[in-house]
Amino acid sequence: MLSPLEHAQQYYRTATPMVLAVVSHSYSSAPCPVGSLMVIINQQLFYGSVSGGCVEGAVIEEAMALLGQNNLTKQLHYGISNARAWEYGLACGGEIDIILIKCQKSPLFDAFFAQLHQPPALLVSDNNIKLIGELLGPNQAVPQNIFVWRAQAPVILYLVGAVHMAQILLPLIAQNHWQARVIDPRAAFNNDGRFPASQIILEYPGDYFAQNPLKPSHALVCLSHDSKIDDEALFHGLQGTPFYIGALGGKKTHLARMERLSKMGVSAQLLQKIHAPIGLDIHSQGPLEIAISIMAQLIKIYHEI
Repeated sequence: MLSPLEHAQQYYRTATPMVLAVVSHSYSSAPCPVGSLMVIINQQLFYGSVSGGCVEGAVIEEAMALLGQNNLTKQLHYGISNARAWEYGLACGGEIDIILIKCQKSPLFDAFFAQLHQPPALLVSDNNIKLIGELLGPNQAVPQNIFVWRAQAPVILYLVGAVHMAQILLPLIAQNHWQARVIDPRAAFNNDGRFPASQIILEYPGDYFAQNPLKPSHALVCLSHDSKIDDEALFHGLQGTPFYIGALGGKKTHLARMERLSKMGVSAQLLQKIHAPIGLDIHSQGPLEIAISIMAQLIKIYHEI
């Protein structure tokens, strides 16, 4: 399942005009945090959410109006006292500001979507959009009438081991609008009868990650129970910058694993980055509950970075 931003990239490639609706401020109990994105193609085709369903109808109407105007941006505000918001059911007591950004073929958006693996920031002000090659530093002041949108790079989870747990995790990952890849050199396990062909990487993880280092929007989840496969994945994963590294197995298994990795030259400090036993402790039993605990830990770590 593609993220809203990846849907936008696909439509942009076909030169389809669209509007990006981004939450620029949220107050009180508003359900969607700052940066939440909704991609609006037309009144019946849109992806993502800016309020969990409360004001999306009103936002779509405003987006359609913007597409027919010369303006590039528009600011919206919805709150408990806003009559229009009540009509669309904003009853949570919160308030949100939303900025609409007209997205059409241009050198600016060519550059933006070309770097979707690590999107540059967009600086948005009244009827003006600029690309920021490097994110603003923490000490750089931004005027109140300017919003800097730092779009999140698509999250990719690398599941090492084409095992039953990977099959259970895939739909959970998709429901969270994250991508997944299954790495396993064993064709008897890693084949399109068991996994979507687009998600299969039929290689040893060491060979693959040596050519494709893990990035901050990536996570590594080792599930194979085969030390020959898991260990080389962990070794290379620890040389990269993924936001999460986890490995299946109990405490004794992990102690033996750390000893092997230490002999491979991995420092004690790096070894502490491995989450093992994997998953949040929710007293899970059975594959589905373990998969849920893994997803819970991934989500928790992702939102802490």
